[in-house]
Amino acid sequence: MRGAVESELEKCLTALSEFPPPLTKEASTEIMLRVSAFSKDVKDAVLGRKYYNFVQSNRARYENFKSDIEKTAPDFRPSEEFEDIFPHSNSLIRPRGLLYIRNVIKK
Repeated sequence: MRGAVESELEKCLTALSEFPPPLTKEASTEIMLRVSAFSKDVKDAVLGRKYYNFVQSNRARYENFKSDIEKTAPDFRPSEEFEDIFPHSNSLIRPRGLLYIRNVIKK
């Protein structure tokens, strides 16, 4: 029985040691200091001063995202026979030639 009590006491002491230290300042002051520190960390992350790898990985994602959006732009060709002149397109949209544009304008 004594061993079980000591074991439980050890678990409680371990759990208590994981708690943060008690506040030494007034609670509202502590909250404002923590909010200010968090705000500064976010600002540093956005400006690239801190968490440099995070910012760089987001820049790479943004470039991929930008490229994906650019591929959805309409692909207008300045000729009626655009497949012969421009066989390859970087766009995800089917190329549109002058005949298509003229028909849209007539409508």
